[in-house]
Amino acid sequence: KVRCDILDLCPGDFSRTVRPGLPKLLEVELPWMSKALTADHMATIGLLPKWLPRLQKLVLDFNMAGDLGMCAMFEGLGHGDMPRLEGLSMINNNFGPSGAEAIAAALSRGALHKLDRLNIAGNPIGNQGVAALAAPLRKQPLRTLYLHRCQISDEGVAELSKCAQLETVNLTDCVQITETGVAAIIARCEQLHTVGSWISWSSDQDQLTGEPMLTDSVLSLYTVKLDMRAVDLRGCGNITDAGVAELAKCAQLKSVDLS
Repeated sequence: KVRCDILDLCPGDFSRTVRPGLPKLLEVELPWMSKALTADHMATIGLLPKWLPRLQKLVLDFNMAGDLGMCAMFEGLGHGDMPRLEGLSMINNNFGPSGAEAIAAALSRGALHKLDRLNIAGNPIGNQGVAALAAPLRKQPLRTLYLHRCQISDEGVAELSKCAQLETVNLTDCVQITETGVAAIIARCEQLHTVGSWISWSSDQDQLTGEPMLTDSVLSLYTVKLDMRAVDLRGCGNITDAGVAELAKCAQLKSVDLS
């Protein structure tokens, strides 16, 4: 693992000064906080896969790269690039639908084909950006997707529901999403156990934990979806007696916390 600051390097400088020591590294973390990265900086970062075939995790949070930066980074990625990358995090990079479409285009070209975790929280990609990503993600092994504060609604969630392999989706602070949208994605994605701001699941303890947005109808979907041994509904103000009654369907349930 290495922390690498290449903000002042152009692509040519990068290939001469940084490239020689990189091929054996498994993880590169670029911990730049609130830097105004230009398209040239992002294009330099886009060179990483050509010299880091073993790269497994790339963190580029809080860089404010924007749509132009995202396009510069991803436009050169094609089939076989980043072949071992499992985790990509680009929180708060100030990109919208066009930036999401740049990621989607790279995925469609066969890059990042082992991507398992994608975190693009805090970027206003909207329903258009989600729809662009959902198409190639259906063919990926992606299990975890963070979309909190991405300004999506039930329309965007409907596109995500086509990604049947999803296990965790974080939709925190996407205030336009209703229980109708959440119920739809839970019903269509059989492996989906955690929906951020609604519900989370611990497979180690077979425990379901309710989050503030949880409703009776969403809870009822999980009573037949999971073999729950414990349920924690503390702070779930939307749960009524009807929701609690649904828990009677859980034959393995041993404890419920309603405090």
